Amino acid sequence: RQSAFAEANVRFDDEPMRRWLKVLDENTSVLAILPEPDHIRTWLAGANGVRYWRSRPPEQMASLLVQLSHNETHELRQQVGELLLGNLGEGLKDNVYWLPTGHMLGVNLGALIVDGKVLSDEHTVVGLLDFPASRKAVTEFASGWPERVFLAGDPVDWTSAVPERLSISADMRAVRDAFIGQGLHMVQGNALLPDEFKDPRLAESDLVHLSLPAALDLTDPEQSQLELSEPGRGQGRERILAPDIRQWSADT
Repeated sequence: RQSAFAEANVRFDDEPMRRWLKVLDENTSVLAILPEPDHIRTWLAGANGVRYWRSRPPEQMASLLVQLSHNETHELRQQVGELLLGNLGEGLKDNVYWLPTGHMLGVNLGALIVDGKVLSDEHTVVGLLDFPASRKAVTEFASGWPERVFLAGDPVDWTSAVPERLSISADMRAVRDAFIGQGLHMVQGNALLPDEFKDPRLAESDLVHLSLPAALDLTDPEQSQLELSEPGRGQGRERILAPDIRQWSADT
């Protein structure tokens, strides 16, 4: 297949970036795609360096991405998959760290279809909020099971009554059961408010798992939110913005 990409050499002079990439094994790549009105920028990185492409998208590209975020039909997944990934070829390794941004925040990359195959059937796709990711996470997961886990979820509306029994979602229960012990700190229900995320146990954790409703703003990703519990009657549920989450990542 003739490539629609104009490949260019890109060098990252940022030393932390180069060190992070060297941690990756030969079967892992990092992918970022940024659709813009007149072109699509694609970065594909790995232990051996970074490759960059710039392509001209069809006029309806933004519309296709919005449609796909609401309705993952086979036709749309295949059309978008070929447009975004069809020219990456063998550059996409078995394990893919995926950095969504802009309209890509609403796209399930693993569900895209390329050459008749669903991407997640051929690759393990892991989404990242930021890059480089914490080296602490890379080194500690490589050395063994996380010992300190911060688990938060199951927001609720305010109530003055003390529940006889606090319900727990299947997602929260699965993580709790996997890591139950002295190193597990769990926040849910009425206690799930912003102050809980200032707890030093969050920064000290090896693993943070959030089971929270989310609202993605594809036009302004900085306004994307996670929903917490309601602090008082009629006040509505608390919400935390993307910049707050990035600060947690920087501290953890």
